[in-house]
Amino acid sequence: MRIIFKASLQPTTNTHMSIIQDMGLVRYLSSYSTLDMTDKISEHCYTEGMAIYTPPMRSLHVYEVKQGYIKLGNVSAEGNETTHELLEAGDLFGYLHEHHEEQDAFARALTPVTVQRYDWRFFRHVVVTDPQVSAWFYDKLVERWNNARSRLFLISNHPPADRIHHLQQQLESKQLPDDPPSRSLLTLITQQDIADLTATSRQAVARVFNCNTF
Repeated sequence: MRIIFKASLQPTTNTHMSIIQDMGLVRYLSSYSTLDMTDKISEHCYTEGMAIYTPPMRSLHVYEVKQGYIKLGNVSAEGNETTHELLEAGDLFGYLHEHHEEQDAFARALTPVTVQRYDWRFFRHVVVTDPQVSAWFYDKLVERWNNARSRLFLISNHPPADRIHHLQQQLESKQLPDDPPSRSLLTLITQQDIADLTATSRQAVARVFNCNTF
């Protein structure tokens, strides 16, 4: 598959983030390349609680969250889910490289969700061949890495109660659309989710929240 860029329209590299963020990746590719995107990109909607993928499914796609909140994690051999990340609009997830061997991963909608789904070979090709998309994707990875590093620092340097309170504040700041102002993402997260995300226990979360939050 070969991409031929429209030289007269292609933006300069230093404007990549604002252009792709403003337009969206699909509109950017439609405007600045002659790439045939037929059967390579599709939009999908999920209701609250629906699995986007879960074992034994193995999705060979990259997903971009357009609207809503998603939780990612892994499923044990006994069928128990462990949550390791929460995603929101603008985040990427899914099958990001050819030798991906993780087959116990799940992605589940916490709210009504809209995602853009990309064929992984198509997505990889665009990232490798278009410098604007490469820079945009790099910035996305750096942002995720910084978030993961901050979470690891918090886990390594703060006691369990502080970690739980910190996550509580983050979740309470995420107000759900079309809902009363008092309803935040915190209302959709279980005690076990909190424990997983803070490297504590469900019992510790229950003590901190006085068994009244969930």
